This record gives sequence, structure tokens and C-alpha cells, in this order.
Amino acid sequence: MTGYDLEQADEFVADYDNSALRYGWHTPEVLFGLMHHRLAPGQSVLDLGIGTGLSAVPFAKAGLEVYGLDGSQKMLDRCAAKCIAAQLRKHDICAAPIPYGDNSVDHVVASGVFHLIGELGELFCEAARVMRGDGAFGFSLEVLESGRISEGKLSGDGVLETRNEKSGVIAYLHSHSLIEDLVNRAGLEIEKTLDYVAYRKTDWADERSFRAYVACS
Repeated sequence: MTGYDLEQADEFVADYDNSALRYGWHTPEVLFGLMHHRLAPGQSVLDLGIGTGLSAVPFAKAGLEVYGLDGSQKMLDRCAAKCIAAQLRKHDICAAPIPYGDNSVDHVVASGVFHLIGELGELFCEAARVMRGDGAFGFSLEVLESGRISEGKLSGDGVLETRNEKSGVIAYLHSHSLIEDLVNRAGLEIEKTLDYVAYRKTDWADERSFRAYVACS
């Protein structure tokens, strides 16, 4: 299950950064802040679904070496122009294995990506596999609230599939109990969480509540 349409992503490239600014998207700063105590200059971070590089900027500024994966070449080209990444690779992050070896990076981050993917178990295991034992895995998800269950199709696992009627984007809302279970199955434990408003009201999206996670071994 994935709502991540590569053709749609390519269409968003030109206005992606400006849209994030207009909508008040600050997930990169939220994740960086939660992970900051585990970060050090010279370490490496793998950005899953790096896009135009917005989520990688705080890590690059802090002196970390950034590696990035994304399925959209146009997104990667825009990211490359910012000169913030040591390496960028075109790869669908839902296709396991991801092209990095065991214990090959210090940290893993996924900002504004996982709410577009319904089945996260394999991805969590891949993040744990490539991450060194003292690293941190930071990611964000849209919060599954009881008041929104009527908006879409709810699976028995605790995943609500919804569609934005104006943008056409399919999103998946995951229950906290499911995320906790998937994190534990990957051999990690949740260290921190933070709920925050990810979007301001705009012409196509109401305010949306997200939850940021940091998981460690």
C-alpha cells in the first residue's frame, strides 16, 4: 500500500519548497530537534525519501554527511543543486533491500514520507539494518485520531486509508500501537515522540496533526 505517486511527485518539484513554506511545514526541524542529542559532526545520516532535500538541510548544517534515497529523479536533481548531500541514489524506498550495507550509516531519517505508505514493517527493519547500534531513527506520521475513522477505510491492523479530494493524494494514518509494534519487531525501541500541527489551513488542506518519533536500539 502506497499513496506515493512518482509522476505526481515529479509534478510537484518546481513548487515543492515554496509550498512547504506556505503551508508551514516544519517537520524537518522537529525531527532534527528530537534527534539532536544523538548527533555529532562527521556522522552520517540516511534520508529516506529525501525529495528536494528540505529534511536534510538541518543535518547538513550541523556537519553530518547526508545520503539520500528517492524514487523521483527530478526531486534528486533539485536536491543535488543544493549541494547538501554526499551521495544521492534513485531508489524506491518501498523496494527492499535499500542499497546500503548493514551498519553502514549512523542515523536514518524520514520526514513527511511515511504517511504516504501503508505497510511500514519492512521499511522499519531496513532502517534498523543499515543503522549502527548507537544511532537514531527519526520519522514522522500523521496521527490516527478516533474522530477521523469515518473518513476512509480502516484496516484491522490500525491503518486508515484516506484521500484528499482536492489534491488526490492518498494518505495512511497509523495507530500508535501499530507503530510501537513495528518498531519493536525491527529490534528498536521508541525513545521520544512529539505531537505537532504539520499544516496550517490552506486552500487544499486543513490543519493536520502529525507525530514525530525517535527510535533507537
